[in-house]
Amino acid sequence: MASAGGILLGNVIGENKMEEACKDAKELLRLTVLTGALGGLIVLATTPFVLKYADLSVRAMHYLKHMLLINTYYVMGAAVNTTLIAGVFRAGGDSRFGFICDTVTMWCYAVPLGFLAAFVLKLPVLAVYFLLCTDEFVKWPWVLKRYRSGKWLNNITRDDLFREKGEEVILH
Repeated sequence: MASAGGILLGNVIGENKMEEACKDAKELLRLTVLTGALGGLIVLATTPFVLKYADLSVRAMHYLKHMLLINTYYVMGAAVNTTLIAGVFRAGGDSRFGFICDTVTMWCYAVPLGFLAAFVLKLPVLAVYFLLCTDEFVKWPWVLKRYRSGKWLNNITRDDLFREKGEEVILH
């Protein structure tokens, strides 16, 4: 969704159709929410079948069941962030924001939280996994704010992008 949407959106932006690009980005986000919800429902619906045919110990089966349930909501967070950061923002030439957002979330939130939960608070494995899966939702306020601001929308396909002011273009 992110890659295909980013390519299509990039083409519209490259044609300098910024209003159309905003509408297309909004539609892409809407479709992502729908497919993210569908993905979560698919994980939920297939969980009994996976558990039925998994040849695991009782403990491993317990972990698998709960991890799949946690993934039913995680799918939505990952879908929205991936589509906006890796699709919409990159298409608009704003890959820097995604890099900063992902780096800060990982190193200032997920890694310290996982370390504290596992080694300081000594929480059970499933609680640590649950907490680690909140990272996608922690990004949402900043990602959605960036999306709504329109700062991501830049036409990076201009012919004169790297030309100095006053420099003449020589076509061969």
